[in-house]
Amino acid sequence: MFAKKPITVLIAESNPEVLLKFAAAIEQDQALRLAAAVSTGTAATVVVEQSMPDVLLLDLALTDMPAVDVIRHMAWNHPGTEVVVLTQFGNDEQVLACIEAGASGYFFKDAAEDDLGCCIHTLRAGGAAISPGMARRVLGRFRLRAGVSSVSAWSMSLVDSIHPLSEREADILRWVARGMSLEQISELAGCPSQTLLCHVKTVYGKLAAQARGDAMALCHESEARQDGMVSLQHIG
Repeated sequence: MFAKKPITVLIAESNPEVLLKFAAAIEQDQALRLAAAVSTGTAATVVVEQSMPDVLLLDLALTDMPAVDVIRHMAWNHPGTEVVVLTQFGNDEQVLACIEAGASGYFFKDAAEDDLGCCIHTLRAGGAAISPGMARRVLGRFRLRAGVSSVSAWSMSLVDSIHPLSEREADILRWVARGMSLEQISELAGCPSQTLLCHVKTVYGKLAAQARGDAMALCHESEARQDGMVSLQHIG
């Protein structure tokens, strides 16, 4: 019987202490393999080109370039490498922008090192992290784009432009936003906690798809305006 291939992990973290702490945590997990530990987004993109790791742990506060730019690059050029944003508490809006760019999840730097391996394994099993603050922001983003004021009306609506959430996904986000634990939600929903986290990852994917759709729409609108200006100039 063949041994299971370890999950390869690349860390890009500008804080040396955090970088060493997380590198040590990964090396202690026999199911994980550290591909490299770098301090810049530029170095991270080079390593990804060379070794194609399974997971990139990416500092939200990179010093050489915005983390969201690295994530967009990964989403378009290396979709096989999943990105986990390393962040501090209270950066929900910035993390949300990263998820819209294509990040698969996030991990708080202040969390215990032992939790990092669990986060990576959960991600590779199809799940993703969620917190009450993030759930509220994700719900707000979907509601804004759907053009409705209430969650119940929105979750039953068919007018949402790209990948609307299912009623189950909307319920899970609403329960998390209220501060309920995964165990409590699991009991209400009648499914395991891991399944709930799989729903969360699906929601993140839909949010990223909506963001790409919005960006494409803006691009097409800008091109149309430019074409109109060119036509008017030609007529003049």
